[in-house]
Amino acid sequence: MGAPTTENPTKPILAGIIEAPTTRKRIPIEAILELKLKGNSDKDIATLLHCSQQNVSTSIKTRIETSQQNVSARLREYRDEVETLENFKKNRADILAVVQKKLLNSLSDADIKKATAYQRIGMFGILYDKERLERGESTENIHVLTQAISDLQARKWARVEPKKLGRPKKSTNTEA
Repeated sequence: MGAPTTENPTKPILAGIIEAPTTRKRIPIEAILELKLKGNSDKDIATLLHCSQQNVSTSIKTRIETSQQNVSARLREYRDEVETLENFKKNRADILAVVQKKLLNSLSDADIKKATAYQRIGMFGILYDKERLERGESTENIHVLTQAISDLQARKWARVEPKKLGRPKKSTNTEA
């Protein structure tokens, strides 16, 4: 192994983060990792930071284990969220029905009276559409419009006389 990558071993590379030798036992992991990333061996880092090689090795190992634990914990959180989301999707209608019931039960007559006329009409329209949807009835006038268009087309075609299909017959006149 080569010599540590600094001209003055008593002055740490990360001046301002640590001041050697007064903080020998409390060396920031950032200082150790920066030196490691620059290609220094654990022994060289220990020399530069005035600590034992075991301290450097243990600090790096602990940081790696902590990072792995953090990643694993985040993955577990996401897995739990995905499972929760799948459960929600499977039971969405029932969940929404419960919330709907709670919302409606929380409204008092006084709350409804506080709403503007516009808000009351809007609430009525929404609830009316939802009621019809639940009953399997039309919530839009698409069927009525479709029927009206069909009726108009039928009347139009009834007024137009059907044209004769095929080729016109040749004249059988043999007079010359």
